[in-house]
Amino acid sequence: MYDEPALANIQEAAVVRPNFDTLYSRVAVDLSHTDLELTVPWVEDGRFGNNSANIGSVNNSVPGKYLLRRAVDASNPNNDGQLSSQYRGVVDFPTTYGAILIRILLRDNTTDVPIVQAIQKQISIARVKRHDNLQREVPALTPTLLSTSLNTTTAALLFPGSLDATTVVQLLNLTARLSAYDPPDNTSETTIVDGQLALAGLHNGIYTPSTAVNLTLASLLADESLEASIHSPSLYENFDNSWRTFIPAASGDFHSYYAARAIVAWSGYLKLVQYECLYPEYFGSASGNAELTVAAN
Repeated sequence: MYDEPALANIQEAAVVRPNFDTLYSRVAVDLSHTDLELTVPWVEDGRFGNNSANIGSVNNSVPGKYLLRRAVDASNPNNDGQLSSQYRGVVDFPTTYGAILIRILLRDNTTDVPIVQAIQKQISIARVKRHDNLQREVPALTPTLLSTSLNTTTAALLFPGSLDATTVVQLLNLTARLSAYDPPDNTSETTIVDGQLALAGLHNGIYTPSTAVNLTLASLLADESLEASIHSPSLYENFDNSWRTFIPAASGDFHSYYAARAIVAWSGYLKLVQYECLYPEYFGSASGNAELTVAAN
């Protein structure tokens, strides 16, 4: 876990388009050999947002210890009674590896900084032994596993379908190494996703390029697919005066909305679920009435 001690600036490349009114803490999640114990302090209303556990008054979560475990390890109900007495809650992580980005709001960028830094120091994460004591043949998250010559700083700012063939190959190599341990959030689609990856040449942790696949053409097709998704009315919930936002099913926890996930990852690294935050988008003419009215509830 790493706490950013200062505000981000325009040169920051740790995340895509960072906020300039929050201090960040970053956590690399590795559940390959242990569970993780997250300790969250009391934080006043309106300070804290995190889509992993959504700790905050909006869903009545409380400070204390939370257990992070792989969702596939949550199949033994005998453990849950014991865990409920030890933890405020249990977060079933859909993948073996992941990241948590904690944002704490600064009310001003001078006197409020040490207050938020003090909150950061009270948040901790630690490895804890798994409660089922089962061994798993899963590699640890290491620099070697993630090793790639991919320039993520440049690639992160490109529209997903605009990546060149070299970058696509680097991404596919990385995906091949991770995909076996990071299944889809919607487990009912595992067979479908695995089949698609196999057709692309990803199998048993290795990417084998196919001479039958034109990566340049595939990139253009991906571009067209994402453009079509952006303009699909079914993706949006409409407000008054030409304002709209993504539907709840494509906000925060994307499930099978892979196109929406790709669009959000490109346009802004994070999109919270709707009960945490609204992201209205204006799509009317500049000369129109742009007032947006949101009900009190």
